[in-house]
Amino acid sequence: MVFQSFALFPWRTILGNVEYGLEMQHCPPNERRSIASECLEMVGLGGCEDMYPKQLSGGMKQRVGIARALAVDPEIILMDEAFSAIDEFTAETLREEVAEIHLETNKTFLLVTHNLPEAIELADRIVVLSARPGRIKDILDIQLERPRDKSGSDFVQIHKDIFHLLKEELESSIIKHKIKCIHEFQRLHDMERQ
Repeated sequence: MVFQSFALFPWRTILGNVEYGLEMQHCPPNERRSIASECLEMVGLGGCEDMYPKQLSGGMKQRVGIARALAVDPEIILMDEAFSAIDEFTAETLREEVAEIHLETNKTFLLVTHNLPEAIELADRIVVLSARPGRIKDILDIQLERPRDKSGSDFVQIHKDIFHLLKEELESSIIKHKIKCIHEFQRLHDMERQ
């Protein structure tokens, strides 16, 4: 899993952070070090193995998180708003890198995001959730060629379609809230009259 808040161990080096999952799987130290170094190289942090998290930028910390997730060779990598805690320029660079890693490793990435362009840029399939309770509202297959042109008419149309789905949820949620307030107000009014 790649966390929004990085979730790195501050007392461990970058290499130590990436090795952690392998350590928990009782991987031998030499093999652990080799896999972790390879993963750091993959995310562009080769040569930073002995640094500590406090010495890194937000984007570098997130690269460590991605390397740590890749190190244990999972079938699926979960990313919980992994690009929301970093600046937009760095986020865009990391999105491109994740897309490249996906092509290189053929891993499945599951990304939770509120950023529509990010979802359309990265996803093969987008699952739109409803407001409370969270249920699947719609599933959209994205069949745009990569790299995806954010100004292209197909990209813009998909953005409009998803935005419309989300707007329906927001409006429904607002109406439900207003109705609840009206019912609460009526209940209080009835109590006062008794």
